[in-house]
Amino acid sequence: MIFAVMSIEGILLGLVGGILGTGLGIVAARIAEPILAQGSRAAYPGFHVDPRALALIVLGSAVSGWAAAAVPARSASRVDVVSALRGARRPPRPSIRRPMIGVFVAAFGSIVALLGGIVTVAAHQSPNTRPSVTTGGIVLLVAGPVIMQIGMVLIAPLLLRWSSAILSRWGTGARLGSRDASRNPGRAVPALAAIMSCVFVSAFAMCLVSGGQQQSIREYAWQAPLHTATVSLYDQQTDGTATLVPATGVVAAIGRDLPRSRTRVLSGSPDFGVLGDAVPTYTAPRVAKKTASATARVAYGTFVDDSGGSDHITVGSLDDLRAILGESVSPVSQATLARGGAVSLYPDYVDHGRVTFDTVKSISQKTLQNGGVAGKPIRTASVVAVVQKPAHPFSYGVFVLPATAARLGIHVVPSAVIATPAAAPTTAQLDAATNDLLAVNQNLYLSFEDGPPLFAAQWSWALLVLTTVIALGASSIALALARADGRRDSDVLVAVGAAPRVQRAFGFWQGVVIAGVGAVIGVVLGLVPAFALGLKTAGMTSGFIPFAPPWLQLGLTAVAMPLLIAGGAWLTARRRLPTLRTRRDPAV
Repeated sequence: MIFAVMSIEGILLGLVGGILGTGLGIVAARIAEPILAQGSRAAYPGFHVDPRALALIVLGSAVSGWAAAAVPARSASRVDVVSALRGARRPPRPSIRRPMIGVFVAAFGSIVALLGGIVTVAAHQSPNTRPSVTTGGIVLLVAGPVIMQIGMVLIAPLLLRWSSAILSRWGTGARLGSRDASRNPGRAVPALAAIMSCVFVSAFAMCLVSGGQQQSIREYAWQAPLHTATVSLYDQQTDGTATLVPATGVVAAIGRDLPRSRTRVLSGSPDFGVLGDAVPTYTAPRVAKKTASATARVAYGTFVDDSGGSDHITVGSLDDLRAILGESVSPVSQATLARGGAVSLYPDYVDHGRVTFDTVKSISQKTLQNGGVAGKPIRTASVVAVVQKPAHPFSYGVFVLPATAARLGIHVVPSAVIATPAAAPTTAQLDAATNDLLAVNQNLYLSFEDGPPLFAAQWSWALLVLTTVIALGASSIALALARADGRRDSDVLVAVGAAPRVQRAFGFWQGVVIAGVGAVIGVVLGLVPAFALGLKTAGMTSGFIPFAPPWLQLGLTAVAMPLLIAGGAWLTARRRLPTLRTRRDPAV
């Protein structure tokens, strides 16, 4: 009967919690969708609710409630009646068998999670992978952490005893609070498990967001230094070639709409075939290394190896090079340019300290349209060169001074306008500049380099706050139950004259032990699936998502959040008068 009553209570609590949580999730999604879309109707395909998926969530919540109630219900149904009638409250006998089983279960769960990560990464990188393999990897990735948490629940009583042994030396309050948590695992472990599960989900989500941020930064294609505006002067035509837009109107538009901007006109040698037969010759730097640098390939694919997209030779003054790099020109680079040499932004062009320029003769547009390619170089020149890598990879290859370009016979045209505003322009200013550029030429486009979007910190802080709120709710219930269950202990403390600070310290250290152990375990478990998704095996260039945990937010989750919960327990602890428990007989 006891088992049936407690099991039904668990099912009802899980069912009610699932319904309320699902309803709140729907409302939150409905509110968040237009905020995240930021006015774009193409961001989300409308607001749709999947009844089957939500029904499964509610069902899973009910099953979870029953599973959570089944273990204590079984223990309660096997209670010693004689001891219960006597009121005996002996501390539980510590057993090493259950923690050892928990160690093996947690280890098995970690192996399952790592295997799921490997399968998911391999399926993501292979174009011919069956959908069932991807689904299997995701199932393993989800099942692994669940198994790990089950194992940690079995180990939790041992961890509470260890924490009690450590904290017993920190004063009376620490000794009483930690012993109470370790000797009453029936109410301490469920609260610890609730906090552990919440923190696990939060830590895993933080790692995913942070890893996505890191991947976005790695794959971001920088067009110019940070907070720099650029406009290409090439006007693409329908036949695949381009014409040049005069720089005067572009400079005037930028100066009018982006006030106090340092605007410069960059010149360069156009890539082969860009201007058709409008120029006599084309010059390009020779790639010294057969394989382009990994940085160049990540940012621009084959920019170093192939022509196209941007001029590979830029010609200008030291101020132009400084604007391109976004930093000062090194003394070595200045000396090299003064000697008639070149500065390369990529090491792939430099061979034994020199860069080789190949000049080819232009061909007609008809030949170009029919698949014509450049013939053998009509002129080859080699100059001394150094490498100065900017903070980020840009679509600029080799830089030379105008005198060096004239000496080498490099045909140079004004190719781009670059502007560095004194302050970050507003959206209205950028829109005005774009409109004025369209008035100059309908194919002109203003590109303002604002860097990759930084979203990880905002989401990580939001997850930290949400986790703290949920953990506060779970811990407050657990601590309230602990106080109700330990009312006799509190009465004894008052009766023997314990100071109020001892009772407050009692509640404080209860919160530290329960919330602290749960938070630390949750953070550690949350790192495992995130690490699994970042694994790189043989033949893989990268994982599914980089393993880049936000250590600050995770550290606050593991340390600051339990201290906040314990501080709340300390504030809400009140001195109680001892309760006189007597039975009065009305017949007397």
